[in-house]
Amino acid sequence: MSFINYEPKFKNNAATTKVYLDKYRSVDIICIKCKCTYRYFSTADIDVTKENRICCQICKQDVMVPITAGSILSDMEGDERKELISKWHYNMFQS
Repeated sequence: MSFINYEPKFKNNAATTKVYLDKYRSVDIICIKCKCTYRYFSTADIDVTKENRICCQICKQDVMVPITAGSILSDMEGDERKELISKWHYNMFQS
């Protein structure tokens, strides 16, 4: 799967991620820029842009993808997930 096909998953995702977090008490969110996974336990800890995107607290980029039910990332194993995130990172920041 290419970056272009998955781009909508990091756009306009903050509200649905917060609903998921309230229901399940935690959510993992991957920053495409940092290539790291961050676990959140409180909606107050999630930085949101005015465009309803989740903003990374480390790199300040709004390219975060939540791992929620139905997400392509939730069905992947660790190495497979890392490879896809690396491809997205390359397409966004190095190509």
